[in-house]
Amino acid sequence: MTIVRSLLDARTGSLNQTVKEFPTRWDGLFLGAILTIGFTFLFASKFSHPAHDDGLLAALIGVMFSMIVV
Repeated sequence: MTIVRSLLDARTGSLNQTVKEFPTRWDGLFLGAILTIGFTFLFASKFSHPAHDDGLLAALIGVMFSMIVV
């Protein structure tokens, strides 16, 4: 019984360490919302540049992939 308990404790400890390396779900959701809203403002802006559009879109895709990982 103690072997099973020690394995369970080791697994729980390793899961707690790996979770802290990734952003939380709320961080990703807020960042994705800010990027999406910022992306829509570029359509009406006279300061819009294709590099800005591509950069925001790439950041948004990166946030989506990180949310999939989480």
